[in-house]
Amino acid sequence: FSAATLLISYGAVIGRASPVQLVIMALCQSLFYAFNKVVIVLGLLAAEDVGGSMTIHMFGAYFGLAVSYVLGPPKATSASNADPNSVSDVLALIGTTLLWVYWPSFVG
Repeated sequence: FSAATLLISYGAVIGRASPVQLVIMALCQSLFYAFNKVVIVLGLLAAEDVGGSMTIHMFGAYFGLAVSYVLGPPKATSASNADPNSVSDVLALIGTTLLWVYWPSFVG
């Protein structure tokens, strides 16, 4: 489940982080996720999250926002590549369709 939080956080830091920063983020996030799940969610809150939706999505989103805040604004070189084109639109459509077909609990 820690890898899923990393993928969610990765979406917040695209264009801001270097590969070395992403490795450091992955290591720190794995430790913080384990601490959050064991000590805070299961210990202090005594919340049982069977599917992991609360702990995975909330932690990944807030950790990604915190890292993007620390890293600062996006680099100027990546701003020119931000415009969508037909290839990125088609790939987004294919990815969404694959999730919809092969992950039924995602749409249910």
